[in-house]
Amino acid sequence: MAHTRAASGALAVSAALLLAAACSSTASTKSSAGGGGPSSSVSASSSVSASGSASASSGASASGGAGSATTGPPTNITIATVTTDSGSQGWIGQEEGIFKKHGLNVTVKFVAGVPELSAAVASGSAQFALSSPISVTDGVNAGVNFTMVAPGILYDKNHGGSALMVRNDRNINSIKDLAGKSVAMNALNSLPYYSLMVGLDQNGVPASSVKLVKLNFPQIPGAIVSGAVDAGIASPPYDALPLYSGKARNLTDLDQLVNGGRDFLTTVWFGKSDWVNSHKNATTQFANAIVETSNWANAPANDAARRALLVKYTKITQQAGASLVMSPFGTSLHGPTSGLDAIIAMMQKYGHLKKSITVDTVAWANAP
Repeated sequence: MAHTRAASGALAVSAALLLAAACSSTASTKSSAGGGGPSSSVSASSSVSASGSASASSGASASGGAGSATTGPPTNITIATVTTDSGSQGWIGQEEGIFKKHGLNVTVKFVAGVPELSAAVASGSAQFALSSPISVTDGVNAGVNFTMVAPGILYDKNHGGSALMVRNDRNINSIKDLAGKSVAMNALNSLPYYSLMVGLDQNGVPASSVKLVKLNFPQIPGAIVSGAVDAGIASPPYDALPLYSGKARNLTDLDQLVNGGRDFLTTVWFGKSDWVNSHKNATTQFANAIVETSNWANAPANDAARRALLVKYTKITQQAGASLVMSPFGTSLHGPTSGLDAIIAMMQKYGHLKKSITVDTVAWANAP
């Protein structure tokens, strides 16, 4: 059942949800959300190890950070991610042997969404997880000792980002028409949430007039196409599905509103600060492996291989995978294209940050 809340009450609810998830003693893991995940690779409450086998355990525990990136015994870590294009660094690094090259024996755990990602790291069942900079910053704001360690998906205007989509038969032609309408998104107090808040503000639409519906990524296309919601914010690869149904259309690219149309990171990899600081070598190995994975995924020569892996893990159709606009990955947390300062400023304006938070507060100093 869809979890709906008025936009005006979303912030307090989502902050409590994140803190509760971060304090959970166990992470709830799934192979997919709504049937969209890699059922052939993982099953519920299971993981995929470096050998490609499925295990019912929570994954390998982390060893010490000793050893270089290429020699010595491998460092065992577990990472948590989701079955969307933004989460694909996890399986690309695994499938292409990049983690192994950097001296890592990685178990990849697939979870349903943001709360489960936070809970996986907080509980220690995963050393690193992928989430949005907003979620990590919100955790720090709530008193959780998270820190960003490596870049994820990079938004640029040439590739697009989160699409605000509507059914063709809805009389919605701009953000101004969303007053009194329902909009589905993956999480409240998330990047889609804040970008929508920016759009509503710029178009003079009261946030309280829009009903937000919380759904997992794979559920959003079906809700749009079926008419269960008036609009929805879909991320790759799931934004392709409503278009292929012939029943929906893109209204706008919401991500262009976040940093004035400039590049910024929409996802980052993060861990617990105390673990990161006591396992600096292992964290460096992981961060370097993620950067190499980004470069592999961004290379045009690897486009077909990347699409094939996306189809394998997300179970989208070959047709959708072949025509999907693939997002680039970032290579730095501290570089000029990270956009983390703009994201934090957006959270301060539309959110509930209680602390004075800067990029240095939320990003590991030794991160690339």
